[in-house]
Amino acid sequence: MTETVATCVANPSDTITASATDDENRVRLLAEHNGVFKLDVFLKPEEAREFARGILALAGGSSRDDRPVSAGDRVRIIRAHGADRFLGRVGVVDHVDVFDDNLPYCINDERGNYMVWASEVEQVTETTTATESPREALIRQAKELLDGTTHTGMDVVRVATFLAGD
Repeated sequence: MTETVATCVANPSDTITASATDDENRVRLLAEHNGVFKLDVFLKPEEAREFARGILALAGGSSRDDRPVSAGDRVRIIRAHGADRFLGRVGVVDHVDVFDDNLPYCINDERGNYMVWASEVEQVTETTTATESPREALIRQAKELLDGTTHTGMDVVRVATFLAGD
């Protein structure tokens, strides 16, 4: 998406247009009244996201549940071009490049070490129980991934080993 336009209900010729700037370091808000330029506001990407969440909350939406994945979220890697060994692994979003449609998510492992740039992730809400070892968690995750397929115990071990990055 290169731009989005909001049109006034009272006067359809009044608009606010949001777009990425040419250098893609800012989001531009352009206000027009009766089709005539009135105001330009330039925001840093993080400021624009916060502004958008505020508008969403004012409009009756949820500023948390409806927003996309953001820094600090725990996620499972669904797609990472050229880095298949990370698929299915869980990590923490270090930052999101809102101007990169191909690989927007920088993912770190849960110790904070860089892991991979991913193109698609899903939020993870469940946590490993206190009694579950890391190996048990990998086996559980491997079983979940293989659910609905014909597989052997060795297949589960192979997938768990793959998820561990070994």
